Amino acid sequence: MKRYSWNENWTFKKQGNTESRNITLPHDAMLEESRSPKSPGGSAAGWFHDGIYEYEKQVEVPLEWEQKHILLQFEGVYRNSKVWLNDIEVGGNAYGYTPFFVELDGKVNYGKINTIRVTAENAEMPNSRWYSGAGIYRPVWIWKGEKSCILPEGVRITTLSLNPAKIRIEAETIGVAERMEAVIRKSGQEILKVGLQPEKSGWSGEIEIPKAQLWSEKTPELYECEVNLYASNEIKDKAKEKF
Repeated sequence: MKRYSWNENWTFKKQGNTESRNITLPHDAMLEESRSPKSPGGSAAGWFHDGIYEYEKQVEVPLEWEQKHILLQFEGVYRNSKVWLNDIEVGGNAYGYTPFFVELDGKVNYGKINTIRVTAENAEMPNSRWYSGAGIYRPVWIWKGEKSCILPEGVRITTLSLNPAKIRIEAETIGVAERMEAVIRKSGQEILKVGLQPEKSGWSGEIEIPKAQLWSEKTPELYECEVNLYASNEIKDKAKEKF
């Protein structure tokens, strides 16, 4: 899957207000609040007061996207967030510091204008030991790929041993894959290529790296692993990770 910035053309308002204004994300809604010594968050909140905030974005979803796998990624919304698609709740995250995904497959109106609305409730204070900000304070991304694809952040590489240098590759996928392969490169040159084996939630394999050059603070050596998903004898998706 590939990700695209989704930070432009949002509107913002504090709940209870009738007027909204155009913004570009990331946006710290706490800076919209007044400050006073009576702020329940005290110095940890920078003496800002609390609030509930609404963000909205309208976008036309192409008809051909019906054949794609679509995800929204929110890197951080502080806090108790809920995500609505055309006034139907489709996701959210109570914790304000962790990223989360919202799947849109089959939920959007293809070929039409769709409305995404995000609410962030920062009305219960104090709630942090340091200044948290509020609202959609980190970037938002839209991910698009085939129905059979490697999920975002779905490739994990674990070092099993150093002598010999051996790694385990795991790839989390959805849909149908005929086969998966991993290509290991160093400085752009291919070192080896191996097939992965199917598992319950994806594919995996163990590989021994010949004459491995280890990373250190003085010699920061890195390898690249490219995982390819094949269907109908074609590469339908790929993902790359450094290790």
